[in-house]
Amino acid sequence: MTIFIGPPSWLTPTIEAVIAFATVMFVLGGFAITAMWIARKYPFDPSAKREADLNQDIIDLKKQIGTLLDDRMEDRDKVTELQKDLNSTRTELLVATNLLNSTRLELSTTQADLANTKTELVRANGRIRELEQKLAKVKPGRIVGKSDEGALNPDLLLVLGPDPAINEREENALLGSKMEFRICRAADKKGAFFDDFKGELNRYRDVMGKPPKFIVFGMHGGQGNSDKRGYLSFRDRDVDFTELTAILDGVQVVMLSACGSTALGDMLFPTVPVVIDFTEDVDNVAAGRFDVHFWSEMSKNSGPQKSFVRARDRVPEIKNMIFIHMDCDSKP
Repeated sequence: MTIFIGPPSWLTPTIEAVIAFATVMFVLGGFAITAMWIARKYPFDPSAKREADLNQDIIDLKKQIGTLLDDRMEDRDKVTELQKDLNSTRTELLVATNLLNSTRLELSTTQADLANTKTELVRANGRIRELEQKLAKVKPGRIVGKSDEGALNPDLLLVLGPDPAINEREENALLGSKMEFRICRAADKKGAFFDDFKGELNRYRDVMGKPPKFIVFGMHGGQGNSDKRGYLSFRDRDVDFTELTAILDGVQVVMLSACGSTALGDMLFPTVPVVIDFTEDVDNVAAGRFDVHFWSEMSKNSGPQKSFVRARDRVPEIKNMIFIHMDCDSKP
Protein backbone atom coordinates (compact mmCIF):
# COMPACT_ATOMS: atom_id res chain seq x y z
CA MET A 1 0.00 0.00 0.00
CA THR A 2 1.48 3.23 -1.07
CA ILE A 3 1.01 6.22 0.97
CA PHE A 4 1.44 9.63 -0.70
CA ILE A 5 2.53 12.21 1.63
CA GLY A 6 1.72 15.78 0.29
CA PRO A 7 0.87 19.05 1.75
CA PRO A 8 -2.01 19.17 3.81
CA SER A 9 -5.35 19.78 2.12
CA TRP A 10 -5.84 23.10 3.70
CA LEU A 11 -2.56 24.29 2.07
CA THR A 12 -3.45 23.35 -1.50
CA PRO A 13 -5.47 26.48 -2.40
CA THR A 14 -2.75 28.68 -1.09
CA ILE A 15 -0.12 27.05 -3.23
CA GLU A 16 -2.28 27.41 -6.32
CA ALA A 17 -2.78 31.04 -5.55
CA VAL A 18 0.94 31.54 -5.13
CA ILE A 19 1.60 29.77 -8.42
CA ALA A 20 -0.98 31.91 -10.18
CA PHE A 21 0.44 35.02 -8.61
CA ALA A 22 3.98 34.02 -9.64
CA THR A 23 2.77 33.38 -13.17
CA VAL A 24 1.13 36.81 -13.33
CA MET A 25 4.18 38.50 -11.95
CA PHE A 26 6.33 36.64 -14.45
CA VAL A 27 4.15 37.86 -17.33
CA LEU A 28 4.10 41.40 -15.95
CA GLY A 29 7.85 41.28 -15.53
CA GLY A 30 8.16 40.26 -19.19
CA PHE A 31 5.98 43.11 -20.22
CA ALA A 32 8.03 45.49 -18.07
CA ILE A 33 11.30 44.20 -19.47
CA THR A 34 9.92 44.52 -23.00
CA ALA A 35 8.68 48.06 -22.29
CA MET A 36 12.03 49.01 -20.84
CA TRP A 37 13.76 47.62 -23.91
CA ILE A 38 11.44 49.51 -26.21
CA ALA A 39 11.94 52.66 -24.16
CA ARG A 40 15.65 52.29 -24.44
CA LYS A 41 15.53 51.37 -28.09
CA TYR A 42 13.03 54.02 -28.99
CA PRO A 43 13.17 56.70 -26.37
CA PHE A 44 10.02 59.03 -26.32
CA ASP A 45 10.77 62.79 -26.56
CA PRO A 46 7.63 65.01 -26.40
CA SER A 47 9.55 68.13 -27.40
CA ALA A 48 10.75 66.48 -30.63
CA LYS A 49 7.19 65.61 -31.65
CA ARG A 50 6.11 69.11 -30.81
CA GLU A 51 8.97 70.50 -32.92
CA ALA A 52 7.97 68.26 -35.80
CA ASP A 53 4.38 69.42 -35.51
CA LEU A 54 5.55 73.02 -35.43
CA ASN A 55 7.72 72.49 -38.50
CA GLN A 56 4.75 71.01 -40.33
CA ASP A 57 2.64 73.97 -39.23
CA ILE A 58 5.36 76.31 -40.49
CA ILE A 59 5.39 74.50 -43.84
CA ASP A 60 1.62 74.74 -44.06
CA LEU A 61 1.72 78.43 -43.14
CA LYS A 62 4.38 79.08 -45.78
CA LYS A 63 2.15 77.41 -48.36
CA GLN A 64 -0.79 79.51 -47.22
CA ILE A 65 1.35 82.67 -47.29
CA GLY A 66 2.53 81.80 -50.82
CA THR A 67 -1.05 81.29 -51.90
CA LEU A 68 -2.05 84.58 -50.30
CA LEU A 69 0.87 86.36 -51.99
CA ASP A 70 -0.16 84.92 -55.34
CA ASP A 71 -3.73 86.01 -54.73
CA ARG A 72 -2.47 89.41 -53.72
CA MET A 73 -0.46 89.75 -56.93
CA GLU A 74 -3.54 88.79 -58.94
CA ASP A 75 -5.60 91.29 -56.98
CA ARG A 76 -2.92 93.94 -57.56
CA ASP A 77 -3.04 93.28 -61.30
CA LYS A 78 -6.80 93.51 -61.19
CA VAL A 79 -6.58 96.75 -59.23
CA THR A 80 -4.12 98.10 -61.82
CA GLU A 81 -6.48 97.18 -64.66
CA LEU A 82 -9.39 98.70 -62.80
CA GLN A 83 -7.35 101.85 -62.22
CA LYS A 84 -6.59 102.04 -65.94
CA ASP A 85 -10.26 101.53 -66.78
CA LEU A 86 -11.17 104.21 -64.26
CA ASN A 87 -8.68 106.66 -65.77
CA SER A 88 -9.92 105.84 -69.27
CA THR A 89 -13.52 106.32 -68.14
CA ARG A 90 -12.60 109.65 -66.55
CA THR A 91 -10.95 110.75 -69.80
CA GLU A 92 -13.98 109.70 -71.85
CA LEU A 93 -16.25 111.46 -69.38
CA LEU A 94 -14.16 114.62 -69.67
CA VAL A 95 -14.30 114.46 -73.48
CA ALA A 96 -18.05 113.84 -73.37
CA THR A 97 -18.49 116.76 -70.96
CA ASN A 98 -16.49 119.07 -73.23
CA LEU A 99 -18.49 117.88 -76.23
CA LEU A 100 -21.74 118.46 -74.35
CA ASN A 101 -20.64 121.96 -73.38
CA SER A 102 -19.60 122.67 -76.97
CA THR A 103 -22.93 121.34 -78.24
CA ARG A 104 -24.81 123.48 -75.75
CA LEU A 105 -22.86 126.51 -76.89
CA GLU A 106 -23.52 125.73 -80.55
CA LEU A 107 -27.19 125.16 -79.77
CA SER A 108 -27.36 128.48 -77.98
CA THR A 109 -25.66 130.19 -80.93
CA THR A 110 -27.97 128.42 -83.39
CA GLN A 111 -31.01 129.48 -81.39
CA ALA A 112 -29.76 133.06 -81.41
CA ASP A 113 -29.12 132.87 -85.17
CA LEU A 114 -32.55 131.36 -85.67
CA ALA A 115 -34.14 134.18 -83.71
CA ASN A 116 -32.21 136.74 -85.79
CA THR A 117 -33.19 134.91 -88.99
CA LYS A 118 -36.84 134.97 -87.98
CA THR A 119 -36.58 138.68 -87.30
CA GLU A 120 -34.93 139.28 -90.66
CA LEU A 121 -37.53 137.10 -92.36
CA VAL A 122 -40.34 139.14 -90.83
CA ARG A 123 -38.65 142.32 -92.05
CA ALA A 124 -38.09 140.82 -95.51
CA ASN A 125 -41.74 139.77 -95.75
CA GLY A 126 -42.77 143.25 -94.79
CA ARG A 127 -40.44 144.70 -97.40
CA ILE A 128 -41.78 142.30 -100.05
CA ARG A 129 -45.37 143.30 -99.28
CA GLU A 130 -44.33 146.94 -99.49
CA LEU A 131 -42.66 146.37 -102.86
CA GLU A 132 -45.64 144.40 -104.15
CA GLN A 133 -47.90 147.29 -103.25
CA LYS A 134 -45.59 149.68 -105.07
CA LEU A 135 -45.35 147.41 -108.11
CA ALA A 136 -49.14 147.25 -108.30
CA LYS A 137 -49.17 151.00 -108.82
CA VAL A 138 -46.58 150.96 -111.62
CA LYS A 139 -47.95 151.30 -115.12
CA PRO A 140 -46.16 149.38 -117.90
CA GLY A 141 -44.81 151.08 -120.96
CA ARG A 142 -43.00 153.74 -118.96
CA ILE A 143 -39.24 154.05 -118.51
CA VAL A 144 -38.20 154.53 -114.89
CA GLY A 145 -34.85 155.13 -113.24
CA LYS A 146 -33.27 152.59 -110.92
CA SER A 147 -34.37 154.55 -107.83
CA ASP A 148 -38.02 154.85 -108.94
CA GLU A 149 -40.94 152.59 -108.03
CA GLY A 150 -40.97 149.48 -110.20
CA ALA A 151 -37.22 149.51 -110.73
CA LEU A 152 -36.75 146.32 -108.69
CA ASN A 153 -38.74 144.08 -111.02
CA PRO A 154 -38.46 145.31 -114.61
CA ASP A 155 -39.17 143.15 -117.64
CA LEU A 156 -36.66 145.06 -119.73
CA LEU A 157 -33.45 146.77 -118.65
CA LEU A 158 -32.18 149.61 -120.85
CA VAL A 159 -28.41 150.06 -120.69
CA LEU A 160 -27.23 153.24 -122.41
CA GLY A 161 -23.80 154.49 -123.37
CA PRO A 162 -22.44 158.04 -123.51
CA ASP A 163 -23.82 158.88 -127.01
CA PRO A 164 -26.94 161.12 -126.59
CA ALA A 165 -28.21 160.37 -130.12
CA ILE A 166 -28.27 156.60 -129.52
CA ASN A 167 -29.80 157.10 -126.08
CA GLU A 168 -32.62 159.22 -127.46
CA ARG A 169 -33.22 156.71 -130.28
CA GLU A 170 -33.55 153.77 -127.91
CA GLU A 171 -35.81 155.52 -125.42
CA ASN A 172 -38.09 156.80 -128.19
CA ALA A 173 -38.21 153.33 -129.76
CA LEU A 174 -39.21 151.66 -126.51
CA LEU A 175 -41.82 154.28 -125.71
CA GLY A 176 -43.10 154.21 -129.30
CA SER A 177 -43.59 150.45 -129.25
CA LYS A 178 -46.36 150.87 -126.63
CA MET A 179 -45.44 147.49 -125.19
CA GLU A 180 -46.82 146.20 -121.94
CA PHE A 181 -43.39 145.82 -120.32
CA ARG A 182 -41.96 147.40 -117.19
CA ILE A 183 -38.82 149.19 -118.37
CA CYS A 184 -35.98 150.43 -116.20
CA ARG A 185 -32.95 152.48 -117.22
CA ALA A 186 -29.75 151.09 -115.65
CA ALA A 187 -28.30 154.60 -115.23
CA ASP A 188 -29.12 158.20 -116.03
CA LYS A 189 -29.27 159.50 -119.58
CA LYS A 190 -25.55 160.26 -119.55
CA GLY A 191 -24.75 156.57 -119.78
CA ALA A 192 -23.98 153.63 -117.51
CA PHE A 193 -20.72 152.75 -115.85
CA PHE A 194 -20.02 149.05 -116.28
CA ASP A 195 -19.57 148.31 -112.55
CA ASP A 196 -22.86 150.10 -111.82
CA PHE A 197 -24.61 147.98 -114.44
CA LYS A 198 -23.12 144.79 -112.96
CA GLY A 199 -24.25 145.88 -109.52
CA GLU A 200 -27.78 146.39 -110.84
CA LEU A 201 -27.93 142.84 -112.16
CA ASN A 202 -26.68 141.47 -108.85
CA ARG A 203 -29.29 143.52 -107.03
CA TYR A 204 -32.06 142.03 -109.16
CA ARG A 205 -30.77 138.53 -108.47
CA ASP A 206 -30.55 139.16 -104.72
CA VAL A 207 -33.99 140.77 -104.38
CA MET A 208 -36.06 139.05 -107.07
CA GLY A 209 -34.04 135.86 -107.52
CA LYS A 210 -33.43 136.47 -111.24
CA PRO A 211 -32.26 139.17 -113.68
CA PRO A 212 -34.59 141.02 -116.09
CA LYS A 213 -35.80 138.89 -119.00
CA PHE A 214 -34.72 141.40 -121.68
CA ILE A 215 -31.72 143.76 -121.94
CA VAL A 216 -31.13 146.40 -124.59
CA PHE A 217 -27.59 147.77 -124.95
CA GLY A 218 -27.85 151.16 -126.67
CA MET A 219 -24.24 152.18 -127.20
CA HIS A 220 -21.33 152.01 -129.60
CA GLY A 221 -19.45 148.76 -130.11
CA GLY A 222 -17.17 146.96 -132.49
CA GLN A 223 -15.16 143.87 -133.25
CA GLY A 224 -12.00 144.91 -131.43
CA ASN A 225 -8.51 145.34 -132.80
CA SER A 226 -6.83 142.14 -131.63
CA ASP A 227 -9.13 139.17 -130.97
CA LYS A 228 -12.05 140.44 -133.14
CA ARG A 229 -14.52 139.11 -130.58
CA GLY A 230 -16.37 142.33 -129.96
CA TYR A 231 -16.85 144.91 -127.24
CA LEU A 232 -19.32 147.55 -125.97
CA SER A 233 -18.40 151.11 -125.05
CA PHE A 234 -19.78 151.91 -121.61
CA ARG A 235 -19.51 155.37 -120.11
CA ASP A 236 -16.20 154.61 -118.39
CA ARG A 237 -14.53 151.95 -120.60
CA ASP A 238 -14.82 149.33 -123.31
CA VAL A 239 -16.03 145.93 -122.06
CA ASP A 240 -15.37 142.70 -123.97
CA PHE A 241 -17.37 139.49 -124.18
CA THR A 242 -15.63 137.78 -121.25
CA GLU A 243 -16.92 140.29 -118.71
CA LEU A 244 -20.37 140.42 -120.29
CA THR A 245 -20.80 136.64 -120.52
CA ALA A 246 -19.94 136.30 -116.84
CA ILE A 247 -22.93 138.41 -115.72
CA LEU A 248 -25.66 137.74 -118.32
CA ASP A 249 -26.63 134.23 -117.26
CA GLY A 250 -30.42 134.02 -116.88
CA VAL A 251 -31.22 136.81 -119.35
CA GLN A 252 -33.50 135.55 -122.13
CA VAL A 253 -33.03 138.15 -124.91
CA VAL A 254 -30.24 140.66 -125.49
CA MET A 255 -30.42 143.32 -128.19
CA LEU A 256 -27.07 144.84 -129.14
CA SER A 257 -28.06 148.19 -130.66
CA ALA A 258 -24.43 148.76 -131.52
CA CYS A 259 -22.92 148.92 -134.98
CA GLY A 260 -20.69 145.99 -135.96
CA SER A 261 -21.67 143.90 -132.96
CA THR A 262 -22.08 140.52 -134.69
CA ALA A 263 -18.77 139.20 -133.35
CA LEU A 264 -19.88 140.05 -129.83
CA GLY A 265 -23.26 138.39 -130.47
CA ASP A 266 -21.45 135.22 -131.48
CA MET A 267 -19.63 135.17 -128.16
CA LEU A 268 -22.67 135.95 -125.97
CA PHE A 269 -24.67 133.10 -127.50
CA PRO A 270 -25.59 130.56 -126.09
CA THR A 271 -25.07 132.04 -122.60
CA VAL A 272 -27.95 134.25 -123.68
CA PRO A 273 -30.47 132.11 -125.66
CA VAL A 274 -31.39 134.94 -128.08
CA VAL A 275 -29.01 137.71 -129.19
CA ILE A 276 -29.86 140.34 -131.85
CA ASP A 277 -27.09 142.51 -133.30
CA PHE A 278 -26.20 144.78 -136.21
CA THR A 279 -23.62 143.50 -138.67
CA GLU A 280 -22.53 147.00 -139.74
CA ASP A 281 -23.23 150.71 -139.28
CA VAL A 282 -26.96 151.39 -139.39
CA ASP A 283 -28.84 154.67 -139.73
CA ASN A 284 -30.27 155.80 -136.38
CA VAL A 285 -33.76 156.31 -137.80
CA ALA A 286 -33.88 152.86 -139.42
CA ALA A 287 -32.46 151.20 -136.30
CA GLY A 288 -35.06 152.98 -134.18
CA ARG A 289 -37.88 151.78 -136.43
CA PHE A 290 -36.65 148.21 -136.19
CA ASP A 291 -36.58 148.47 -132.39
CA VAL A 292 -40.15 149.80 -132.32
CA HIS A 293 -41.49 146.96 -134.46
CA PHE A 294 -39.49 144.25 -132.65
CA TRP A 295 -40.59 145.22 -129.14
CA SER A 296 -44.16 145.81 -130.28
CA GLU A 297 -44.27 142.24 -131.53
CA MET A 298 -42.60 140.95 -128.37
CA SER A 299 -45.26 142.63 -126.25
CA LYS A 300 -47.85 140.61 -128.21
CA ASN A 301 -46.10 137.37 -127.15
CA SER A 302 -45.05 136.67 -130.73
CA GLY A 303 -41.74 135.21 -129.57
CA PRO A 304 -38.21 136.35 -130.48
CA GLN A 305 -37.97 134.74 -133.92
CA LYS A 306 -41.34 135.90 -135.26
CA SER A 307 -40.85 139.34 -133.74
CA PHE A 308 -37.42 139.56 -135.42
CA VAL A 309 -38.69 138.45 -138.85
CA ARG A 310 -41.71 140.78 -138.79
CA ALA A 311 -39.66 143.79 -137.63
CA ARG A 312 -36.95 143.10 -140.23
CA ASP A 313 -39.54 142.85 -143.03
CA ARG A 314 -41.02 146.20 -142.04
CA VAL A 315 -37.61 147.92 -142.33
CA PRO A 316 -36.31 146.45 -145.61
CA GLU A 317 -33.44 148.93 -145.94
CA ILE A 318 -31.55 147.22 -143.07
CA LYS A 319 -32.80 143.70 -143.75
CA ASN A 320 -29.29 142.42 -144.46
CA MET A 321 -27.65 144.41 -141.65
CA ILE A 322 -29.27 142.71 -138.65
CA PHE A 323 -28.79 139.20 -137.36
CA ILE A 324 -30.35 136.95 -134.70
CA HIS A 325 -28.43 134.29 -132.81
CA MET A 326 -30.84 131.63 -131.66
CA ASP A 327 -30.93 127.88 -131.09
CA CYS A 328 -32.79 126.30 -134.02
CA ASP A 329 -34.51 123.78 -131.73
CA SER A 330 -36.05 126.58 -129.67
CA LYS A 331 -37.60 128.44 -132.61
CA PRO A 332 -41.42 128.40 -132.59
